[in-house]
Amino acid sequence: MEIAHGKAWLKDPAFSTVNEFLEPHFKKRPESPAIRYRVTPQSEVTTVSYRELERDLKALHKIYSELGWQGKRVGIIGDNSYVWMLSYLAQVTGLGLVVPLDRLLPSGEVLDLLERGKVEVLIYDMSFHRALFQNRRSSTPVEHWVAARAERAAAAERESFAADLKSKASELYYFDDLLEQGRKLVLEHGVTEFPAPDPDAPMSLLFTSGTSAAAKAVILTHRSVCANIRSMMMTVDFRPELKTLSLLPLHHSFENTCGFQTSLALGGCVSIYDGLRYISKNLKEYSPDLIVGVPTVFNMMKRRILSAIRKSGQEKKFKFALKLSAFLRFFGLDLRTRIFREIRAELGGRLYIGINGAAPIDPEVQRFFDQIGVSLLQGYGMTECSPVITGTREEDLRFGSVGYPLALVSLAIDNERPGEPGEILVKSPIVMKEYYEDEAANQEAFTADGWFKTGDIGYLEDGKYLYLSGRSKSMIVLQSGKKVFPEELEELLNAYDYVKDSMVFGQKDNKGDVVLTAKIVLDRDKLEAEGRGEADSASILEWLDKMIATVNAKLPTFKGIRSYFYSFKDLITTTTLKIKRAEEMARIESLLAALNLSWSDLSGCNIDSLEAKLLNPVEDALGGSSPLQQG
Repeated sequence: MEIAHGKAWLKDPAFSTVNEFLEPHFKKRPESPAIRYRVTPQSEVTTVSYRELERDLKALHKIYSELGWQGKRVGIIGDNSYVWMLSYLAQVTGLGLVVPLDRLLPSGEVLDLLERGKVEVLIYDMSFHRALFQNRRSSTPVEHWVAARAERAAAAERESFAADLKSKASELYYFDDLLEQGRKLVLEHGVTEFPAPDPDAPMSLLFTSGTSAAAKAVILTHRSVCANIRSMMMTVDFRPELKTLSLLPLHHSFENTCGFQTSLALGGCVSIYDGLRYISKNLKEYSPDLIVGVPTVFNMMKRRILSAIRKSGQEKKFKFALKLSAFLRFFGLDLRTRIFREIRAELGGRLYIGINGAAPIDPEVQRFFDQIGVSLLQGYGMTECSPVITGTREEDLRFGSVGYPLALVSLAIDNERPGEPGEILVKSPIVMKEYYEDEAANQEAFTADGWFKTGDIGYLEDGKYLYLSGRSKSMIVLQSGKKVFPEELEELLNAYDYVKDSMVFGQKDNKGDVVLTAKIVLDRDKLEAEGRGEADSASILEWLDKMIATVNAKLPTFKGIRSYFYSFKDLITTTTLKIKRAEEMARIESLLAALNLSWSDLSGCNIDSLEAKLLNPVEDALGGSSPLQQG
């Protein structure tokens, strides 16, 4: 076993509950902005100060107390919004356990999770009301339904929704009404003090990615989440009163801990973006110091920057600027913010850190942002670890690595010799309390001496820099006994411009040998822009053959891709864009069975054309990736 320990580069802020990091800012900077948002992309920006945030939190505490909701489990589902953030913070500052839910799940799965989480109060965007009630059953534990962002609903709709609930012997409240009543009660009866939570008490119940049956329910404590925030503040030198732009869904622990709560712990301001189509506008108007994202976000930003440079005819000037900047940095003179000020102005002018998670970023994308003065820090983590395990400092970027253990974190590689890959193990206060009501999973999750088993495979370089190889569950074992991690091959395939995504897997041929096979999702728009339409299959196959040959040339022979087929339809993924491999494989196998085809029949094929032959497409039969509104 090879062990690496995190180092504290900066002072420990030493807090163990959200109250301990929020309340000092209420006193020290009451008029500083805490949260900025729009009700709609067309409305004016609303700024909430720390004084106003404190007022609204106390109002919710007061009204919940009047209603007898203290200690009840509160679920939250909806788009990123001030209501979402306020509801979450109210729970974790002493009201009880919070259960954030994925707004993109089908309503049937949401109802399953409400049952598993024993949610008693549900705060939800009113746009989801009808879909939830179409599938609601008597076993749904929710007693009190709180419709948020109801200003978009007409009075008749509100009355209809209230009748829905009355017929089910449940109560309907409107969030804005509760907040206003709470404010009045505070004015009439005095200031409410926040109760001090027990640091080791459960703080949040988070469901991991997957179907409602497969998802694990993770219990995080106040201490584990706060330890993770502290570990980041002890590792990365964030600017005081940090300004962030919230892009990823808040139910996901990566955005919740890194982008949302860490910003508030620093006394900073969180701005909520209006959607992907508005990201350029939001960057300019909110001028963030930091954004937390996934590879898709940073890839898109890079493409837009380069596209704008090409359209303006400034490519030669840009290439010269890159060489000049690199030359000056070599001699210790860093002028990136001045040389690339026009490009940086398109990013808001202040952006200096991006934090990438959920999936590895292409090192070339990392290098591009570094060249223009933005440190794209790669991290690694999982919900069970609150979630960030490793990260990088601006001063110590190593492209391709997911960094080293954060402060307060010990990491081990279960290997025979240093430098060899093995399962990644973690021991730290950031590790979850337990899987909720799943003793078998809890027993399996830890080694006898207390290390948490991540299920991921990686190796250390120079004794501390972690590189990921893949998931142990997705590992492909060949007939020779050699192991292949599909993520490694997918990263090589996805680096090509025409490839939107890919999935590599092993399937057996008629001799029983495992054949490494790739499903490649092509970018229709880019191909058509180059004169290669979907109907031009000969040209597409020629390009794909050359691409596979080039990729294979970079790999040991046993890792070579031996078969492929392609599609223009997106893979089935989680809301954080991780491939749902089991569902994707089931979809393909159902198609083969329906058409009486073998795996070899797929080689070089456009699988979309096969799906079109079925009267009922496979994705419809499997339910696809329907949003909540579709039920």
